[in-house]
Amino acid sequence: SFEFDPRDPGRLLLGWQRKDLVALDLGVWEQGRLTRVDEGVLPGSARFLAPDSRRIAYVVVVPERQGVHVAELAR
Repeated sequence: SFEFDPRDPGRLLLGWQRKDLVALDLGVWEQGRLTRVDEGVLPGSARFLAPDSRRIAYVVVVPERQGVHVAELAR
């Protein structure tokens, strides 16, 4: 799955299916490069956060790390 950054159309939030869980691994595609963010993410839960899309909020379903997480993105 993918979602365009609403503030930067050259940036994508990507999720790809895991084989061991009903979950996604999460990354950001920008300028031809993929940066991995996290793994074991609930499908449909990841979002760029306002006002500048420098953070992503998402839900992790891995039992040891369950809960809402926020990742800071380098700019």
